[in-house]
Amino acid sequence: MDIWGQIQLPTTGENAFVQVKSTATLDTLNEYVDRFQGSKAYERMFFVWHSGPLNEELEIEGVTLIGPGKLAELILSSGLTRWLRNKVS
Repeated sequence: MDIWGQIQLPTTGENAFVQVKSTATLDTLNEYVDRFQGSKAYERMFFVWHSGPLNEELEIEGVTLIGPGKLAELILSSGLTRWLRNKVS
């Protein structure tokens, strides 16, 4: 799966680049970080994935990483467990 888009954060008004991948590697992340940093259209980037060897603890200025661990926390804390069960069954 490869989904991307642009959002405007309602709390800050920032324009953000969003990349969602089913599987991600460091090479994949670097490719999209290069695109983000080469564009003046976005102030922030969200990179979201649910599997792969990519380290969630990486810190890149302006980039929010949401990998398997954080994604699971967000699903649980936002009440999306029923949605998740339906997706995997």
